[in-house]
Amino acid sequence: MGEHVKSQRAQMELRLERLKHREAVKKCDAAARAAVDATAAANEALAAAAAARRAALLVNGGALLRRILAFAPGAGAHRVCRHWRAALRAARVLASRRSEAARWARMRAHAGVAEGGGGDLASCHGDARRASGAGLCAARAVFARVSSVRTPPGEAPGIVAAADDDLIELDLHRTSRARNLRPLRRVLRAVCVLHADVGYCQGLNVVAAALLRRSAGDAAESFEILACFYEVLDLRAVYAPAMPRLRLCLYQLERLLAAHRPRLKRVLDGLDAAPELYATSWFVTLLVSFLPDALCGDAWERLLASTGGRAASPTIGWAVVFRFVLGALGLAEERLLGLEDDGALRALQAFGSGPPPEGVVYDAESILAAAAPAEKERTLEAQLDALQDAYDAQSAAAHPVRRALDRHAPALSSLFARPRAATRAVSLDVGSGFS
Repeated sequence: MGEHVKSQRAQMELRLERLKHREAVKKCDAAARAAVDATAAANEALAAAAAARRAALLVNGGALLRRILAFAPGAGAHRVCRHWRAALRAARVLASRRSEAARWARMRAHAGVAEGGGGDLASCHGDARRASGAGLCAARAVFARVSSVRTPPGEAPGIVAAADDDLIELDLHRTSRARNLRPLRRVLRAVCVLHADVGYCQGLNVVAAALLRRSAGDAAESFEILACFYEVLDLRAVYAPAMPRLRLCLYQLERLLAAHRPRLKRVLDGLDAAPELYATSWFVTLLVSFLPDALCGDAWERLLASTGGRAASPTIGWAVVFRFVLGALGLAEERLLGLEDDGALRALQAFGSGPPPEGVVYDAESILAAAAPAEKERTLEAQLDALQDAYDAQSAAAHPVRRALDRHAPALSSLFARPRAATRAVSLDVGSGFS
């Protein structure tokens, strides 16, 4: 009997030990999980701190290097600084590339361009038209046709006018120093085919080259974005031989400067500097020759976002262009007014060819934040519409012959369409089947 009680007691003690062991194991597991969670949180905090340090280095790296040189002169410090500068440059290039890739993806989304360009031509009938006129599907068909044409170097393809192709070949080497000029050539030739009645105009090469830089050389995507610009901004009227839209933009700029930048306008009037002397390239190159490269990409992205890739009214897109123009001039106005003699005119003529004026920092946030309420897009749209009406009335009153020509424009265009088409040797009907 005593042995039996001892055995039961031993079993109960064993069970208690097992229960204690299980509780200890559970506590250890909980502690381990807590430690893992704490480690993950600590790693995330370290990663965030490292990212913040990298951002601070990108912004304040130059000042920190100067501090090192001041307190630790010598060959060792200079060697450290040299490697540090190289690392900072590499980090800035990598960050810029990532930012450009993300911006290009957003631009493609706003314009309805598929990744890699082209898209499925068979599905174009069910595709919503992104713009009026030729449309995105017609642009895809044109680019597919131009890409399929193979010509020896120095010879113009039969689908592009020889005069246009000669101008394209001249501008290719002025625009880009890259060894492979084929993507730029294909984009410019495709534009000439898509808008054969307008042809090639200098300035298109600058816009196409900027688009190719953002698309990492993808000619199909770049051409489709450029075709979208044609529709939402009515670029046909900008690049046409008479350039009616360009003349309208210069007239609108002169009036808007008088309304929003009166001091700068008075200085320019004192120099007899009409907008034709300094602002023509701003509109012909779609701000590429006016703004820094990254800021021009911001302006294009905002333009496509505001228009949605649809050609509802060109004024919507041009309002974005004028807002960036007025904003950049507003940031640099004090520096421009402080220049002597004709320095303001020369600075405006070389506005985008060099660094911004000393003490002026250009970015989309500062330009948009510095805009007055009268310079917002919606308000600018109403102002641009009113200025266009005034310009049309002034032109009609000053040129009765032009008024008569405008009245008979459809008959004249049909009269001169055949000889021009025959001269260009263009036999490509891309509009049928896509409307």
